[in-house]
Amino acid sequence: MMAQPTVMSGSFERKSLSLSAPGGRRPRLLLAEDCDPMRIVTAAMLKGMGCDVEAVVHGEQAVNSAAESRFDVIVLDIEMPVMDGITAARSIRRMGGEAAATPLMALSAFLADSVRTGDWRDTFDIALPKPANRNELHEAVKAALNREPAESVRPAETLPPLLDEPRLSEIRRAITPSDWRQISDGACRDIESCIGELEHVHCGPRDGAMLASAATLATLGRSFAARRLDWAAQKFQRACSEAARHEALAVLISSARDTVQILRS
Repeated sequence: MMAQPTVMSGSFERKSLSLSAPGGRRPRLLLAEDCDPMRIVTAAMLKGMGCDVEAVVHGEQAVNSAAESRFDVIVLDIEMPVMDGITAARSIRRMGGEAAATPLMALSAFLADSVRTGDWRDTFDIALPKPANRNELHEAVKAALNREPAESVRPAETLPPLLDEPRLSEIRRAITPSDWRQISDGACRDIESCIGELEHVHCGPRDGAMLASAATLATLGRSFAARRLDWAAQKFQRACSEAARHEALAVLISSARDTVQILRS
């Protein structure tokens, strides 16, 4: 069984973005996406980062292209006509040689709750929910090109502050005390619900429900200036190995509990 894929999710500062393949050359990417607007926009963003992109509309075309040419990364939408992304990815893996070793990225709007989540986890190296913004796409492709876990970008032992105090103060000043109490109480209930979900299934493999809870916690973290909660949720989503997932889950649950305590204080 392959290592669990990195799941890219989160927000990054907008900056000048570029990508390079090993040796500094221009990366060559294969993109399979049946939605015309999504394919055009994604290809344009990748080209703007310095990539050469071959774009096709379904999995069978992607398999043929992978057999004929060498690519640095192959990006496959999960849901496509003719041949879906999972079937195409498995076909590429069976080719052997350079094609089989090419990093494969899953691109889908249904990564967290798809009934086929186990299929893409066992096949792809990177998973990116869509629609993805320019920064998220850059981080995912960079991780694939460098073949390194995305969580290594931030050292595991370095925890961000629990709260962004100035931003939280700004949020609280913008509403009345009674409105703040009502909103924060609702957020705490949502966080506790996610904690319960994560604790209920923590002994099993990371599944769609756990990823959905992590995504909810990341959103709540950003909404309430809870920096550590947002970071911990993204760390869990990106964890590749079983050991990294267990470690990230413990940090996420602890961060969620600390966030509830401080929001209710």
